[in-house]
Amino acid sequence: MRVRFAHLADLHLGYEQYHSPERYRDFFQTFRRAVSDILKEQVDFVLIAGDLFHQRVISPLTLILAQRELQRLKEAGIPVVGVMGNHEQPHYRQDHSWLDFLSAQGLLILLRPYYQDEKLVLQPYQDGAGGYVDLEDVRIYGTGYHGAAAPRVFADLSARLEELHAERRPPFTILLAHAEVEGMLVRGAGTRISLTHYQLAPLRPHIDYLALGHVHKPAQQDGWLFNPGSLEPNNFDESQHPGGVFFVEVEIGRPHTIRSEHRRYARRPFIRRRLDVTPFQTPEELYDALRRQLQADAEQFPMPPVVEFSLDGLLHFPSSALQMDMVAELIRQRYQPLVSQIHLRAAPAEYVVNAPAEHLSRAEMEQQVMRELLQRDGRFQGSAEQWAGIFRELKERVLERQSADEIIRQLRLSASSLLDEGMAEEDVHHAG
Repeated sequence: MRVRFAHLADLHLGYEQYHSPERYRDFFQTFRRAVSDILKEQVDFVLIAGDLFHQRVISPLTLILAQRELQRLKEAGIPVVGVMGNHEQPHYRQDHSWLDFLSAQGLLILLRPYYQDEKLVLQPYQDGAGGYVDLEDVRIYGTGYHGAAAPRVFADLSARLEELHAERRPPFTILLAHAEVEGMLVRGAGTRISLTHYQLAPLRPHIDYLALGHVHKPAQQDGWLFNPGSLEPNNFDESQHPGGVFFVEVEIGRPHTIRSEHRRYARRPFIRRRLDVTPFQTPEELYDALRRQLQADAEQFPMPPVVEFSLDGLLHFPSSALQMDMVAELIRQRYQPLVSQIHLRAAPAEYVVNAPAEHLSRAEMEQQVMRELLQRDGRFQGSAEQWAGIFRELKERVLERQSADEIIRQLRLSASSLLDEGMAEEDVHHAG
C-alpha cells in the first residue's frame, strides 16, 4: 500500500513581526502557497507539528484566515492532524485553546493524550479528543509541547506503545510531537530543553516516522526523524536555515520505503550587512565608506527586504558625533527595505587596550592596562606609569582593609609628590 502526506510545523500565523502589517501577511501568504501545493499533490493527510498560531490569544482576522486555508483542505477531503505547540497553549487556568475551536469545527484533528492516576492515557480520537487517530493503514499518535517534562512523557509514551502493540502493531505508525531533539538547535546550546537520542531509542520499535516541530531549522536524521522548519523566519538567525514542507511518500511493507522531499517556498529576503569602522577617524570618512559599500552591493531583491546592518570594529570618535539618521537614510536609499535594523556594535577605541603578555602576573597585567588607558588622556601622558603605580598601591591598601582616611591620606601624599615633580620638571624646561 502507498500513502502520501505533507508535514508542516511552526507556521506562527498571526505574527506581526517587527510590528509590520506586511510581515503579518507574509506568514499567511506563504502558508497559502503551501496549501495550494498540498492540494495539487493530492496527499492523503496533512500533519502540523505545533505552533499553528504565534500566540494563545489571536485576533478575529487571524482566526478567519487560518480557517479559510484549513477549509480548503477539508473540502478536498484531506484530513489535517495537529498537536499543540508552546506558543498556543491555553493559559494555565484555562482548558481550551483556539486549536480546540478548530477541532470542534471539524477543521483539525487535535491529538492530546492525558494523564489519569499517574498513567498516560492513549485513546482513539473521538468527539474532538484523543491521543491517536487511524487513517486507513496509518496510525498517528500525537503529543504537544511538554517542556522540562518531555523526557518523562516520552518514556511513558514508549511504555504505553509497548502495551498497545503487544497484540497487534499497526502497519505504519507516526508520532507527531512538538519537541526538540539534541543536535537540532538553531541558537546556542542550552537555550532549550532537548530530548536525547538515548531517550528516543525506546520509540524506534513502535514509530516509523517521527514528525517533529518546535525547532525552526529543517532536519532529517536516520530516515526516521523529520523536522520541516518554519515556513517564515521568526528572526535573522532562522533566515539562514530556510524551512519548508516535507512531502512524504511511503510504500508500506516490511521494511517500509520512505521517500521525502523538503520543499521550500519563495519568501521575503532577510539580508545582513556590516561595515568595519576601525579605519575611519571622522564621521564623514565613515559616511563616504558606507556610500561606496552600498553602491558596490549589486544584489537585487524581488521584494523589499528586511535589513540588518551592523557597524563593527573600533570607533575613533565619540558615538554622539555619529548621525545614525544619516546612516539609516543611506541604507534606505539603497535597499528600500520593508524593515531595517541598524546596530552600532563598534567599541569606543579609548576603552580598548592591547592584550597583556601571558607571562605577566595579574598585578603587572592590571598596571599595564591602567597605564595604556592613562596614556590616552593628555593630562596624564607624561606620568602614566607613575599614576598607574599609585592606583595599584591604592588597590593593595583596599585589599589590606586599611581605613578610608588612611587611604585618602596616602593618595593625597602620592599625588602631591607626583604633581610637585611635574612642576619642577616644567620649571627646568622653561629655565632652559
